[in-house]
Amino acid sequence: MDYSFSDFLEENRTKIILLIVFIIISIALMIGSSLLGKGNKEDELNYRLESLGVVYYEEIYYDSIDGEKEEYLDILKDIGIKVDLGTLILNVYNEDPEFFINEKVNEKCDYDKSYVVIYPKEPYQKKDYEIEYQLECGF
Repeated sequence: MDYSFSDFLEENRTKIILLIVFIIISIALMIGSSLLGKGNKEDELNYRLESLGVVYYEEIYYDSIDGEKEEYLDILKDIGIKVDLGTLILNVYNEDPEFFINEKVNEKCDYDKSYVVIYPKEPYQKKDYEIEYQLECGF
């Protein structure tokens, strides 16, 4: 019995279709991840900046307030507490961890222009606040 290419295709039709679908999905995922990957580093650095603000406020700033915390924080609720990235790094890490870098241009983020603003909220307990942040890294 002769075994032709068309016989091979007929017998393995399902496998061939699955293989083609797998290849198409793989290519789509590679393209999608490369397009989405552009924002991932910026998102990661924004998250780290916000996290530094959280640690700074909850573990350093809040605990350092002497006297009536509520009265003091009530004054700051509208204007906020602005802390630049350099100050956050010095207070939280005591040294530069050097991960605030825009890898596209291989430059450090601007430690003076990158900052968090912490807005204390009633009832002025340690976790009663909102954080806004600005990251200057050339993204």
